[in-house]
Amino acid sequence: MYRQLSIFGFIVVVKSNITICSVVYNDRATNLFDLMVRSVIKYTEPQPKFIICDNGGNDLEKYKSLKNFTIVSGSITKSKGSLQHGESLNKIVSLVETQNTAIIERDCVLLYKGWDQLLSNYKLVAAKKGIYKELSYYHIFFTIFTTEALKGIDFRPGTNNRTNRNYKLHEDVGAKMGELVPPSQIKLLDFIDCKSNKGNFFNNSFQSDELHLDGTPICCHFGRGSNLSGKAIRHGFEHPQKQLIKWKEKVESLLGKEEEK
Repeated sequence: MYRQLSIFGFIVVVKSNITICSVVYNDRATNLFDLMVRSVIKYTEPQPKFIICDNGGNDLEKYKSLKNFTIVSGSITKSKGSLQHGESLNKIVSLVETQNTAIIERDCVLLYKGWDQLLSNYKLVAAKKGIYKELSYYHIFFTIFTTEALKGIDFRPGTNNRTNRNYKLHEDVGAKMGELVPPSQIKLLDFIDCKSNKGNFFNNSFQSDELHLDGTPICCHFGRGSNLSGKAIRHGFEHPQKQLIKWKEKVESLLGKEEEK
C-alpha cells in the first residue's frame, strides 16, 4: 500500500494511487486467482489495494487478513453470468478511494513492470473490442482508468432487457466505457489473438490472448476462466482443460524467471 524512500536524509512515504478490482467466481475449478495476484504484487510498486467481489466457488480465506485486501460478497441476486459480473463490478468499483482503478480479471496475468503508469496523460487504458455505429467498445478483462472518469458508470450489460442471454458488442459488460471517455483520452493496447501465432509467449496452440503496447506484452489472458466448460472446443486444439494446464505452467515459468534475476 505504500513504501518508504530516503531523500536527502528525510523519510518520504509513497502511497499507492491505484486499486485493483476483480470479480472472482468458481476459482476452485481453475485456481487462476493466485497467479493474477502474484503478478500484480510482482510488477507493482508500491503495493496496490485490492477490492475483490467473491461470487462463490472460491477459497479466498488467506487474503481476508491482509490489510490491502477488501473482500465483499456478491449481491444476493438471481442474476448469473454477464449480468452478475456487471452488478459485482458496480459494487466494488464504487468502493474505490484511490486516484486510479484497474479492473483485472482473475484469468489475467501481468507481464510488465510499470503497467500502472500507463495512464499518464490519459483517462483510460484498454484494448479495442470492436466498433458499432462509429463508436468504439473495449475489452473489460484488463483496463485501467482514472477513478473520476468512470465515476457512477453502470457496468451491467444490456439496458431494458437485462436477462441471462448473449449480449451484443455495444451492450456487453462495460460497454459504457467508450461512451463516457472520448477516443483522444484513451491509450489503446493491441489485442493479440494467440491463434494468429502473433503472441509473444503463447503460440497458436492456445485459444487465449495477450495485450501488447508497441510490441511489448502487458498482460496475458486465458479467457473463460470462471466458465471453462463455456470455452469452445475447436478442431486442431487440445481440450481447454489441457490448454489450461499448459497455460498455467507457462505463466509459472514466466513469473519464476523474473524472480530469479
